[in-house]
Amino acid sequence: MKKINILLNTYTEQLDGWSNSLGNLESTDFGEFNKIQISDLKDDSYFILPISCGGLHRYLDILDRGGSGGKTFLYFLDDRVRNLICEGNGYILIIYIHEGHIQHQNYKDLHNELLKYQIPANKVFFVSSNISGKKQYKNFCDKMPTLTKFKINIIEVNHMLESSVEIYKQVLDNNYNTDLDELLPYKQSFVNKQDLDDMRDMIREKYFLSYNRVIREYRLALIAMIYEMGLPDKGIISLGAREVDTAFGGVWPDYISDFIEDKKQNEIVSDAVKKIKLLYPIDADGDIDANWVYRDGERWGGAVGQWSNFSHQYKRIYFNVVTESCYYEDCIYMSEKVFKPISNLVPFIIVSNPFFLAKLREIGFKTFSPWIDESYDEETNNDKRFFMILDEVKRLCNMTKKEIHKWYYEMEDILIYNQDHFANYKLQDHKKVWNEITEIMYG
Repeated sequence: MKKINILLNTYTEQLDGWSNSLGNLESTDFGEFNKIQISDLKDDSYFILPISCGGLHRYLDILDRGGSGGKTFLYFLDDRVRNLICEGNGYILIIYIHEGHIQHQNYKDLHNELLKYQIPANKVFFVSSNISGKKQYKNFCDKMPTLTKFKINIIEVNHMLESSVEIYKQVLDNNYNTDLDELLPYKQSFVNKQDLDDMRDMIREKYFLSYNRVIREYRLALIAMIYEMGLPDKGIISLGAREVDTAFGGVWPDYISDFIEDKKQNEIVSDAVKKIKLLYPIDADGDIDANWVYRDGERWGGAVGQWSNFSHQYKRIYFNVVTESCYYEDCIYMSEKVFKPISNLVPFIIVSNPFFLAKLREIGFKTFSPWIDESYDEETNNDKRFFMILDEVKRLCNMTKKEIHKWYYEMEDILIYNQDHFANYKLQDHKKVWNEITEIMYG
């Protein structure tokens, strides 16, 4: 395998929002890279210019947030490097591996920016955790054939699965920064097989768990309707965090506008959303604040995130209502949220894009039909899928505690299989990315 030249330290300006680095694609699995400077760059070199994006609330943040007037990384690019990308053997690698919430507008903005600087789109690699990225980008290209005469090279990864596996192993081995345990409500821990045996004759306190940190309309709608149906006492629910919502653009709407097109249904849901506004923010059963936590003035993340593995909560419930990071778009992004119930031996209902569960099964996990009616996963109408999910939550919550306890243990083999498959999942993203890149670069 040929070594890849990685062009670093290209930019002399102080930039904010993205970086000229490999970021989460820094890897020893693939082998050593040739990390070079502009002074080392020869005209016939094969090289990659890496751009690591940031800014969840901006989605695909390739703009400088400093004093440049909102210029992209292409504006600051050295003319010689730009020419070698346009006409030589240089490529741009856009790294958005930590996120997968991609919209068609992101592709459009990127294509238009490339056109402005006369860079062929086929000289660009775009890596993200949108595991439906190739299909989504094809849909975009079909709609905009003139703009996409040259096509970006889309590479799909499942970064949050792999990083969740690594965190799981670190916690089990007690090989993590345990200072977190002093800042967060509980020590990092996971439900295990012995716990299932120990709790076999113990009726659990609640029916379901649903964490909802950043405000989005489908999350608001879901929690509002859970309250409207009289079910909040059956769940451990969180909704919103003022500091996080301010940073990530979470805004409480006056009415639901992103979906629920039927006027009568929209009025019902919008009225329900208004009713719970006074409750905002809702902490998970009053004991987990989803805001960021600080130590000596330094932000250490939050109690809802990759480092919020609290088996205490999962031992109290029978199923998890997971509101993923996407709902309306045609991307499929598996964040850490879905891997929390898997690693804690709990079945789940997914509030996300259609075919999310189908993708989970493709990578070896099992889902929960017929115990859970998962027909919602095949419903492409966002409104219908939403109400199908609500119906299933209501059906499960209408079971007696004795019935749902029996229901839970009927799935024990699936729960254990999923946790084992998760724990033994082979990390492959980095190798996959660099293999795809070298295949295209060197033919």
